[in-house]
Amino acid sequence: MKTIIGFELDNIINDLNQFIIIKSRPTSVEFEGYIFENPVRFSYLESYLYLNLEENLFTLYELTTRNTIQEEMKTILHPIEIDSNSNVGPYNFIRICERLGWIKNYFADKKNVFTNSFIKFLLNKFKLIIDEFDDNIYLPGMNITSGLARAPTKQEKEKARVWLI
Repeated sequence: MKTIIGFELDNIINDLNQFIIIKSRPTSVEFEGYIFENPVRFSYLESYLYLNLEENLFTLYELTTRNTIQEEMKTILHPIEIDSNSNVGPYNFIRICERLGWIKNYFADKKNVFTNSFIKFLLNKFKLIIDEFDDNIYLPGMNITSGLARAPTKQEKEKARVWLI
């Protein structure tokens, strides 16, 4: 199940990236030559994008709240052994939060209250998860060795997140 959740996080990042790419383009002319994995009529593109986004938001909600999945998520987000492979889960989670922040701002401008509120709810929940990340997750972004005599400060963690994402 751990690998399924890992793949799901990768898919969510990809879907959020596609949403951001499409929504940040000013006109439909720029879609020329763009290939959709699941083709739909172009006139229904907005509905398709919105439904895909909602599906990803509810998947994130379920991954972080359902009791049967929570233990697996903890092993992905809070790895016991800290090495280059074990940090993929926390890094992906931070990347998802960054993308959700962009989408939240997009929907705030469009006055979509439901989606904006749901994303705010998720980000508040995710902030608690990120605050529990081990300090070693941030060390590669800070260019310091793990033999640090002190824990990274909040400002150092924020700066490291920028490098990690």
